[in-house]
Amino acid sequence: MLAELIVPTARTTTFAWYNFVGYLATALGSAEAGRLVDFLQLTQHWTPVESCRAVFVQYSIVGAALIAILVTGDACHCILVKDLLSRSHFCSR
Repeated sequence: MLAELIVPTARTTTFAWYNFVGYLATALGSAEAGRLVDFLQLTQHWTPVESCRAVFVQYSIVGAALIAILVTGDACHCILVKDLLSRSHFCSR
């Protein structure tokens, strides 16, 4: 679907940036989760299991919120993606 929205001459560059941003977000999220686990263990004296469980719950809550946004269609109203999605069939409202 993304390929349909991009002119053929810009596809390689667009997919390169798409992958770069995705990998960067994954790396930063992993690093921050590790820092949070260390922080909870050092300052709150939580066990490794408790601190990892807290990070897992946080990821679950954020994931559920993102799924709710996508299911309800509110993502179509986001200013950052409105122009991109308005050219596709995702936001036909």
